[in-house]
Amino acid sequence: MKFKDHVLRLEKMAGGEKQEFLIERWKCQFCPKQKLHRVLPDFLAPNKHYNTDIIADVLDNNLKTDQEDYEDFEDYPCEKTLERWSAWLTLNLAFINTYLRSEDVCLSTIGFILSSSTEDPVACLRQKEPLLWRRIVLRAIYNTGSSLESYHDHP
Repeated sequence: MKFKDHVLRLEKMAGGEKQEFLIERWKCQFCPKQKLHRVLPDFLAPNKHYNTDIIADVLDNNLKTDQEDYEDFEDYPCEKTLERWSAWLTLNLAFINTYLRSEDVCLSTIGFILSSSTEDPVACLRQKEPLLWRRIVLRAIYNTGSSLESYHDHP
């Protein structure tokens, strides 16, 4: 990988706050198309502007549009966005569970091994790390060179 440049990335947080970050972009010298890769911090997800904690709250059914804590959220995710996030998780759940069963991946990226007999590693991880499970999943997948499907790729 060869450093290319920095780009601005917007993060939307609860309370209507927005923050910009400089994100490094690297060019792969070995990819036939010399793809660009962005190095994202744990609290940002690929193709998402909202903080991963907000997305995790939605996926865990801890955040609803009528919740008082978020009534002043000036750029609150609309119902359609909440539905897309849930559909995104559903679309990728089988892959994520299979990926998390790999001992090498789990030990090196999340610090513990989920039993290969665990029927639903995501549910297990959600139970063990209720506040950080989504950050852990994204780090485990993207930092090892893999990726998840975008919901927009499927009608």
